[in-house]
Amino acid sequence: WLKSLEPASGSSPPPPPAAPAVESDSPRMRWWFVDAALLLLAVAVAVCIEAVRFRMLNQPSRPTALPHLGGAGAGGASAGAPSAPPASSLPRPMTPAPSGSRSRFRRSKGCLSYLNIPQTGGTYITEMSRVMRKQHPGPAPPRLWGQFDLRLNCTGAFQCDVGHRNVTCCRHKDPVYNCPLWSVPPAWDQVLLDSLSDCDTFCVVRDPGGPTGHRVDRMVSEWKWAWRWAAQPVRNSRCTVEEFRAWALGYEEKVRKPPAGAGCHRIAQAEFVFSRKTGRRVCRHVLRMENLSAELDELLGEYSLTRPPLRPSSAIPCRIEVPPDVRDMVGRIYPDDFAAFGYGVYPAGSTPPPPRVVDQLRASSVEPEERVRGVMHTFFQPLQKNRLANQTKLLQVWEEAWKAVGWETRVLTLADAKRHAEFEAFPLGRNPNYDYLCYIRNMAMEAAGGGWMSDMDVLPVSMPRGLGLPHAGRFTVY
Repeated sequence: WLKSLEPASGSSPPPPPAAPAVESDSPRMRWWFVDAALLLLAVAVAVCIEAVRFRMLNQPSRPTALPHLGGAGAGGASAGAPSAPPASSLPRPMTPAPSGSRSRFRRSKGCLSYLNIPQTGGTYITEMSRVMRKQHPGPAPPRLWGQFDLRLNCTGAFQCDVGHRNVTCCRHKDPVYNCPLWSVPPAWDQVLLDSLSDCDTFCVVRDPGGPTGHRVDRMVSEWKWAWRWAAQPVRNSRCTVEEFRAWALGYEEKVRKPPAGAGCHRIAQAEFVFSRKTGRRVCRHVLRMENLSAELDELLGEYSLTRPPLRPSSAIPCRIEVPPDVRDMVGRIYPDDFAAFGYGVYPAGSTPPPPRVVDQLRASSVEPEERVRGVMHTFFQPLQKNRLANQTKLLQVWEEAWKAVGWETRVLTLADAKRHAEFEAFPLGRNPNYDYLCYIRNMAMEAAGGGWMSDMDVLPVSMPRGLGLPHAGRFTVY
C-alpha cells in the first residue's frame, strides 16, 4: 500500500485526488493503521514474554557456601550466600548479593559515617578512612571514621583513658555506661545518633560465638583484647581451650553487671544496629566480618571510593575451637545477635535440640529484666456471642505468645476506629460485618499512631526472643 503511493521513478507526483475519493478511502486507511499498530503491539508482547521466560530459566542459582576471608582485609572473594542452616534454625538474613546482581548497598546521602562495633575490625576501618581522606583531597573530602571522627558528639562528654589515652568518653545513667565516644551504641544517646546521621551509616557484625573452627569469632577476639590490655598477651603457652573456657565462664557474670564497662566491648552487637526503644534500624549498611573485603569494596564503590591497600592490624597468633559449653553460654548472653544477624548457635554438622512450642511461648532463657522490641497490635471486635468464649481464650494466648518473645501488646477495638478523624466519611456501612471490620481495623491502627499489627491467630512460635527485629528488619514470612 505504501509503494502504491510512491511516484514512479522519473515521473512527476500524481495530481491530488478529488475530495470525495479521499473521504471514501479515509476509513479504510485508518483501519489499516490500526491493524498495523495492533500487529506491532502483539509482536512486542510476545518478545517481552519470551524475554521473561528466558531470564527465569537461565537465572543463575545462588551459591551454597560463603567463603571465609579470615578477618578484615583478607583477600577478596566473590560474594555468595551462606550454607543452608538446619531445618529448625533461622535462615540467614543480610547475605551478600549473588555475583552479577545489583549492589545491595544503596546510598541515600553523599557520604559515609562509621558506626564502630567493638571487635569487628574497627582499627583497620578507621585507619582506612585516614588513607582515603588523603587520596581524595578537595573541598569535600571523605569523612574520617571511629576515633578520628571529630564530628562525633555525645551527652556528658569528658576526657578519659579507657583503652586509649586522653580520649573523649561518654557517661550515661540509663543505661549506665562509661565508654569511648566512638564505641557507644548510637541509639543510647540521641546527640551521638544525630552527629552520625548527616551521612549514611555503616557497621560490621561478626559471629558472636563461632561454630567449631570458626576463625572470625567475636568472643575469642574479645579474649585476646582483654589479655593484651592486661599486659599479658595470649601467647602459645596460654592459647589453650582450658584457658579460654576459664576466662569465658567468668565473662557471663561481668556482662550482666552495670555499667557497660571495658570500653563497651561486652555490649551486644544488636544494640549498635537497632534501637531497643523503637525497633528502628540505626545502621543503614550492615557488613559481615566473614566477607568483609568483598562487601567493603561493594559499599565503597557505591560512594565512588576505593579501598586502599592496607593490611589489617596483626592479631595475636592464637587459634582455638570454641567449646560447646562456651558456645551455649554465648547463646544465652547474646540471643539478639543470633536472631538479628542469622548466626547459628550450633556448629555445622550438629543437631540442635528440637524446638518446643510450649517452651517458646511461656519460657525464656534470657536475662530476667524486660527488653521490649516494640508494641504488637491486634484488632478484636466479637461478632458472634456463641464464639466469644473461644475467641477470648485465643486472644489471651496471642498476648502471652507475643509477650514471651519481648513485645508489649495492645488490643484495638471499634472504639479506637471511631477516634479516626474521617471515620464517618468512609462509606463502609453496607458491607457485611466481617468485611466491615477488616476495613475498620486499619482506621483503628492509624488512630493508634501506627506500628506493628498481626491477626490474633498469628503466634510467633518461630521467632526467638531478643532485642533486634527478626532478620535485621527484612521482610520475613514464618
